Amino acid sequence: MDRYKKINYYFIALLITLGANADQRSYWSLSAGWAQPGDTEIYNANRNHIGDLEFDAGMVIEGAIGNQISDLPVAYELAIAYQQNEVSGNRDGTAISDDATLLTAMANGYYLISCKQSFTPYGMVGIGVLDADIGVVGQDTVLAAQFGAGICYPLDDESCLSLEYRFFVAEDLQDEGGDIELDSQNFQIGYTRYY
Repeated sequence: MDRYKKINYYFIALLITLGANADQRSYWSLSAGWAQPGDTEIYNANRNHIGDLEFDAGMVIEGAIGNQISDLPVAYELAIAYQQNEVSGNRDGTAISDDATLLTAMANGYYLISCKQSFTPYGMVGIGVLDADIGVVGQDTVLAAQFGAGICYPLDDESCLSLEYRFFVAEDLQDEGGDIELDSQNFQIGYTRYY
C-alpha cells in the first residue's frame, strides 16, 4: 500500500506544481451515471483459470473539488467515487451471486480544448486507489487509473453541465481464492460550480 501512496503523492504534487504560480479558479462538482464493469475471469496463484464473473450495469456517483488554471487549458482535482453493480458467476464450480462495490479516491487532470462552439470538449486522466468489495469473492485495495473525454456546456459564468465517458482500470484484485482482473466503462452527467 505504501507504493500506492507514493505514486499518488507524486501525481498530486505535479498537479499542484502546475498551478502554483498561476491564477486559479476553484470549483466543486457532482456527477452520477451508468457503470458497466467488464466480464472477467478468476485465476489462482499459478495463473490457472478457476472461475468467471459477469457484472450487471450499475450506478456510479462522484464528488470532486479542484482548480482550473486561468492561463492554461488545464484543471486538476481530487475526486471520490462510489460504484455499485450486481455480480454473478462461478468459482471452483460454486455459483456466485452478490453485490460489488467500488470506492475510489483519484487525482484527476483535465485538458480543455478550445473551440468556437458554445461547449468545451476535454480529455482527462487520473490515478488513485480503488477499494473493491466483491462480496463472497473478496475485498482488496489496489492502484487504479482512468482515462476519459467529455464536453462541458456552460449554464452561466459560474457553472456548467458535463457529459463524460471514462474507462477505468485497476491492478488485479487478490484474495485467498485467486486474482481478479477489473475494468469498467462509465458514462456520467455532472454539474460543476466555480467559486
